[in-house]
Amino acid sequence: MNSVINREIEDLEEKLNKNGGKVLKLLGAGGGGFFLLKPTINRDDLESNLDKIKLDYSRITLNLSGCKTISYWN
Repeated sequence: MNSVINREIEDLEEKLNKNGGKVLKLLGAGGGGFFLLKPTINRDDLESNLDKIKLDYSRITLNLSGCKTISYWN
């Protein structure tokens, strides 16, 4: 995947892994992208570490009911 993975992405993945996260997946790398990260330490400590190294993050939650289609009819 030479067109997706490069040294900058590898360095960022290493930095995330060293600061309390485990990189699970690289998402949407074609236009920027995001890492899906699982905390390996307390979430507050992870967020503090990410703040210190000046990385943006968003907390997400997963729903065990899977994908749903919602239709709105007028």
